[in-house]
Amino acid sequence: MASYVDSNLSKGEEVIVRAHVSWLSFLITIIVSLFFLFIAFGGFMASAAAKEGEAHPNSVGWVFLFLGLFMLLNVVVKVATTELALTNKRIIAKFGFIRRSTIELRLEKIESISINQGLLGRLLGYGTVVVKGTGGTGTPIPSIKKPLDFRRIVNNFLEEKETSA
Repeated sequence: MASYVDSNLSKGEEVIVRAHVSWLSFLITIIVSLFFLFIAFGGFMASAAAKEGEAHPNSVGWVFLFLGLFMLLNVVVKVATTELALTNKRIIAKFGFIRRSTIELRLEKIESISINQGLLGRLLGYGTVVVKGTGGTGTPIPSIKKPLDFRRIVNNFLEEKETSA
C-alpha cells in the first residue's frame, strides 16, 4: 500500500525529506500496556491453578488483556498512520486512520515551523512539529522523531529556494 504522501505527489514533485514518528514518544503507554499484559497472564495462570470451588480470576485476566492489547494497538496505529514530508513544492502531513487529518501547505505559504518538546521529548529526541501558514493557525504534528533536524532541513531548503529564484 502506497503512503499518502507518495500517492498525492503532483507532476514534477519530489520528496526531499520524510519525518517519522518516534516509538519512544509512546514509552509510558507501552510500559503500562506491557504491565497490563503481565497482570492478564498472571490472572490466567492463577485461574488455571485454582482448585474446584475456589474463585477464578479469569475475568480480571481478560479485562487486562483487552486493555493492554488495545493500548498497544493504539500506539501501532498512530505510528503507522502519521506521515510528514517536505517536497520540492509543499509540506504534506497526514495523521489518523479512521478519522484522517491532512495538511498540505505550499512552500511559499509557510510562515514558520516551531517545535514543542517536553523534558522527556528532549531527552529521547522527539517532539511536536507545528507548521504555521500565512494568516492561519499552527497545525501540530505530534511525536516526530528528531524534530529539530526536520525544521533545519526545511529552513535550509527554503533558503536555497529563495536564493536560486
